[in-house]
Amino acid sequence: MRAELHRSFLPRRLPAFCLGLVLLAASPARGEGPFVEAGDPWLRADVQRLADAGVLPGPVATWPLAWEAIREALREARDRDLDPATAAAVGRVGRRAEAETLRGTLRATVLARAAEAPRTIRTFLDSPREEGELGAALSWMGQGVALRLAGRAVTDADDDDTWRADGSYLALALGNWTLSGSVLDRHWGPGWQSSLIYSANARPIPAIALDRRFTDAFESRWLSWLGPWDASFVWGFLEGSRAVPDARLFTGRIDFRPRPGLELGITGMGLWCGDGQPCGVGTFFEMVSGGGSGDETNPDGNNDFDRLLGLDGRWSLAGTGVPVALYAHVVGEDFGDGASRFLFPTALLGQFGVETWGSSARLGGWRAFLEWADTECDFALARAVDPRNDEGRPGCAYRNSTFRDGQTFKGRVFAHAADQDSSLATAGFLLDDVAGGAWSATFAYGLLNRRGADRSTVVPRETEYAELELVHRRRGRLGELTLGVGWAMLDDQVTGDRDEDPRAFAEWRVTLP
Repeated sequence: MRAELHRSFLPRRLPAFCLGLVLLAASPARGEGPFVEAGDPWLRADVQRLADAGVLPGPVATWPLAWEAIREALREARDRDLDPATAAAVGRVGRRAEAETLRGTLRATVLARAAEAPRTIRTFLDSPREEGELGAALSWMGQGVALRLAGRAVTDADDDDTWRADGSYLALALGNWTLSGSVLDRHWGPGWQSSLIYSANARPIPAIALDRRFTDAFESRWLSWLGPWDASFVWGFLEGSRAVPDARLFTGRIDFRPRPGLELGITGMGLWCGDGQPCGVGTFFEMVSGGGSGDETNPDGNNDFDRLLGLDGRWSLAGTGVPVALYAHVVGEDFGDGASRFLFPTALLGQFGVETWGSSARLGGWRAFLEWADTECDFALARAVDPRNDEGRPGCAYRNSTFRDGQTFKGRVFAHAADQDSSLATAGFLLDDVAGGAWSATFAYGLLNRRGADRSTVVPRETEYAELELVHRRRGRLGELTLGVGWAMLDDQVTGDRDEDPRAFAEWRVTLP
């Protein structure tokens, strides 16, 4: 039986209250509370292992997840006969869940980070963004309400924000939903290196969010075939220093598991409003319904809004005894001009991957993946599948002629980390060793901004890119220590300039009690 849902009180003027809290708060950590936050790839690997084994029945591709749903599923799995690797994952996730959902206890977190040449193209791992970071946080969780207040100071900030509010939230339980004012990292979709539509590459966007808590299936016979489902809706507030100052982000995602081993997701995203742009209710409904018009520079597209529509899926063969999963994510850019283009966008970006997992008595539980993404609108594979697309569209992805900054925040793209017109392949390996430590290794190679568009946030010209990174994390009595070393190469294909840089970072965090 499901635990009784917590009641909560809804204050008047909640959006303004939540936003005020966000602007006053700051946070350093993946942390305590109702959210399983993005940023920990080893925790994600454990969660995915449990989903593939059927321990977690709901979808797990919309981060942050809800701790309550995971805790309930783990309680129901206590009497199941599980293989040793899955049982070990149950133990690790269960201990984490118990620690991060303590009610009525004020918890404090301290974080210190240092980095030499922080990553430009970030992965799911929450590594340092700047050369130095120092922060502290206080968090508390009660009956139907959770709060985190903290502060972080950074050195040599790329965006000049020395004090940051990343990670803060006030969350209220409303039936089977959580309403929050937050500044949280999000990662939507099956990709491990990055998400094609909403990733944690950029700093988190201050937002009001509505997230589903439990993933129970519909009781209606017309919709029950969808299976367990999850949903998240985000109203984000973008910065003032952009082509359309103070634009708004509205994005929503629904994912579901119609069959064990099959997870499907639909994501819609739109930029609208801001200085000089219409912000009325009618304009909002026009945006979400696919309306709008083009202009003389893009007559077939839409320039009243900047919208994306994403479809993704992951198919696991674990139920057949084969530890392999295939996944894909396809995103249509600048769709609109009526329902037909809303449903069938033609400016396509693509991401495809395969992953496998296993365990070793000598090493521990592991997961490996190979992933490729192409962020040129109507990239070569899309043109081969759809003969209507006769050529690519450089400079199209994550931008349009009105919202020229597009899907960026504080100077970084919050969609795929490689930004537009890039082709990137990534191989990764994750290990939870038998001694209690965690390891990860990634190698990425590709061409960035290969059409030379002038709006890339990564490189100004076509550039060959390679990056290797090795990370180790270990917990002890004095907290959690994470160390990373790596190497990156950028070879400008136009000027011939070649940069090779060693990279390293260290992170220490401790949470009390």
